Amino acid sequence: MKKQTKTISVNLGCGTHINKDTKTERWINIDDFELSQSEAPNFIKGDVRNIPLESNSVDYILCDQVLEHMAMADVPVVLYEVRRILKPGGKAVFIVPDFEGATKQWMNANLNVAFDPLKYHFFSEVIYGNQAHDGEYHKTPMCAGYLHYLLNMVGMPKHEISYWPEFGKIPVFPGMRPYASTATLRNPQLVVEVYKV
Repeated sequence: MKKQTKTISVNLGCGTHINKDTKTERWINIDDFELSQSEAPNFIKGDVRNIPLESNSVDYILCDQVLEHMAMADVPVVLYEVRRILKPGGKAVFIVPDFEGATKQWMNANLNVAFDPLKYHFFSEVIYGNQAHDGEYHKTPMCAGYLHYLLNMVGMPKHEISYWPEFGKIPVFPGMRPYASTATLRNPQLVVEVYKV
């Protein structure tokens, strides 16, 4: 009887959300901050622009709310690194805020007509990030056309981009942090499913 091997999954730009291994998946959590091995033995401190993994070694990658925090010049570098470490037939999922939808939210809030500090704060965070620390600033506006262009540029033409509307259901993919069943999206999101051929 052939021994079944676990799939290798990566939580790229994991922040404090650490995925644990399951019976079928070995999770590697990567981010550029310090976390003790006793807290998370499957955590690797690493830069998403230079992922510390072998080429063609990963079956699945989740990159949730990460790309918008990168400088524009670094986004294609991250995408190229994802392509490099994915095995042929592997899949990557990117989830990013839709900048066009975020700006429409801002314009529709009519903040100059009736200023509401709570709305101002809410919609400012949607566009600029929560700014709690250096890694929480939004640096690159994301739209479907830009992502499509970049993915083709780095050699990942097999991809699907879907739009998830504000206050709609949260998309669910393996490795995402758990949300309450009643939770909804704060702002419109783009979900990109990429397959390495």
